[in-house]
Amino acid sequence: MTVNSSSRFCVQVVTGILNFLFGVLSIGLIIWPILIGTEVFDIYDYNLFDLTAVIESPLLLIACGIMLGTGVIAMVVSILGCIGACVMNRLLLATISVVVIFIFLANFTGAILVAKYTGTDGPNFTETETATTYLQVNYNSSERFASAFDKFQRQNGCCGFDSKKDFVSQPQNLIWPRSCCENENDSKPVEECITFNTGCRSPLRDHLYQVSLITAASLVSVSTFELSLILSTVLLLRIKRKDENKLEEESEDEESEEEEQEAIGFYQ
Repeated sequence: MTVNSSSRFCVQVVTGILNFLFGVLSIGLIIWPILIGTEVFDIYDYNLFDLTAVIESPLLLIACGIMLGTGVIAMVVSILGCIGACVMNRLLLATISVVVIFIFLANFTGAILVAKYTGTDGPNFTETETATTYLQVNYNSSERFASAFDKFQRQNGCCGFDSKKDFVSQPQNLIWPRSCCENENDSKPVEECITFNTGCRSPLRDHLYQVSLITAASLVSVSTFELSLILSTVLLLRIKRKDENKLEEESEDEESEEEEQEAIGFYQ
């Protein structure tokens, strides 16, 4: 059974469109880790990755790294996929299929890591004592962490990990940072200002849980789309193979007819 030209063209168009959409999705895979990991777009106004150090597991960082890496590769693959669908190059289509399979496995693994990181109730924090020690040690030694934590405190109206007492043992002149004050512009000394009464444990936990859900949902959605792209590319490969087999059969038939005609002419 051969594949007519209209069916082949239809599969080519579908595969080309899927590759184009795959490229669009890959942009999302690249942008999302940048949005939550830098202040370039001011989506959160702080570097979320700097705050994840008080979390016991680095799985969210690993998943975002996978997301970013596969996004870059997927963008290149989508361009080659559009070319492969147009020119019907068998080797190119086969290579793309294999690469997309690996991308699918990587994204699915990333989704599993985020699901494990998130758990049932949200990200697992380190023990309170460990998290408090980290806050005390790194708030002064790391400007990036201090900047991120200050911005988080301002936006969420919280102070310290559990309370403002987390800053008390720091070897500095100020008892706690001015970002803990409800009114940072107050001219009073920082130790006399009215501070936020709640710690940042709960807001940070909720925020990381929300980011984790978005990351996992994105990875699962892209993985599902990749399955359709794999199936479409494999179908196009089968069509290409059938066309090649048909051409070979027609070529063999022509050669057989020529040989028969030569044989008849010889006997005549």
